Amino acid sequence: MSGGYTRLTVQGAARKADVVLPDDEPVAALLPPLLDLLAEDRSGSGRPVTLTTLLGQQVDLTRTLAEQELAQGTLLRVVRVDQAPPPPEVADVTDVVAEALAARPDRWRPVWGLAATAGVAAVAGWLAGAALDPGAGALAAALTTLLATALARLHRTGPAWVLAAAAAGGALALAPALDLPLPTALAAWGMLGLIAALVGGLGAGRVSAGLGGATAVLLAGLVPVLEPMATERGALAAAGVLAVLLLGVLPGLAMTASGLNGLDDRAVEGRRPGRRRVLHAVDETYRALTWATVAAAGVVAVTGWLLVRGDLIWSTVLGGVLGLLVLLRARVLPLAPQRLALIAAGVAVAVGWALTREPEAVLIGAGVVLLVAAVISGLRATGPLAARLRRLASVVELLAVLATVPLLLAMLGVFGDLVGTF
Repeated sequence: MSGGYTRLTVQGAARKADVVLPDDEPVAALLPPLLDLLAEDRSGSGRPVTLTTLLGQQVDLTRTLAEQELAQGTLLRVVRVDQAPPPPEVADVTDVVAEALAARPDRWRPVWGLAATAGVAAVAGWLAGAALDPGAGALAAALTTLLATALARLHRTGPAWVLAAAAAGGALALAPALDLPLPTALAAWGMLGLIAALVGGLGAGRVSAGLGGATAVLLAGLVPVLEPMATERGALAAAGVLAVLLLGVLPGLAMTASGLNGLDDRAVEGRRPGRRRVLHAVDETYRALTWATVAAAGVVAVTGWLLVRGDLIWSTVLGGVLGLLVLLRARVLPLAPQRLALIAAGVAVAVGWALTREPEAVLIGAGVVLLVAAVISGLRATGPLAARLRRLASVVELLAVLATVPLLLAMLGVFGDLVGTF
């Protein structure tokens, strides 16, 4: 209750009463009328009484109810002091500490040890790739990848991923030295995708790793295929646009690759699959979507970075549109790694644009971004407002997708050819 009173339930030997007592009076001053109310025997002066909670905690008679912070509705028992139960003791501190440690998500686990070992192997592979000549380094990376694939086929996943990390480190070191018909960053991304597809997809049998690796390889390999028919910028633009468009169909591809769509068809036909199989298919679907999203986001980051740093206005605008599209697409993906990958790709495009602009323009752009970020971080949109914002984002995304078509045609030189023809 308010106004300096506390409602308590006091139980004696024969009676029980709900009372409202002042908070600022010592409990000892309130005890005699309470005993009279409950018709307690007060003749045994040599055996004083006290009040205890259900847990056996004794109420301090010299202090007030407010000082002891007794909650509203607390049940107190009237007992003789010599018959009062002992107060509770917490004797499982060690157990609580152990349980708390086991429940922490940042507790050291074997997977962290494997990740640390793989990181060391990647650094070693990078050093070896930098020390060898390109031909020998490429051969060593290829043999390491094949060995990792074989180990994964034998279910030796730990050594397989360590060797795959070493091959990836070597590929990153070799990418600048190899004379490949595509930008260095895109070549490195494609080689990482190839390693993931071989070791994770072909070796370990993970559909998710296979889909993600194949996505990176196909998008990166599109550039040297298209470059003879267009300029390098045009090929980069085509790869970036395809990567953004692919983000829209990745959920369906992931469900098909993991077999989830097939299970749904079987359920419709009356052949219900087991729960464990369905859960495995759902988990593999999310994994496949994450791998493929990261692969496509990497391609958008590289192509968008290079496009916004180009000299042509078409190149800059198309790169900006690609960055905007991945940021808008991030809002519809369910898992944090997927969204973070797309946000990182959009930020990479923005940074690439900023590095080619005048400091004044960069300061203005950075100020606007900081202001928008601060507003968004403190915004708690209501249901109707959130719905309107989602519709607005969908409209902007549709317009941006439509804008990629004429921008891509301009990058491929179609408009110039038309002007020359007519």
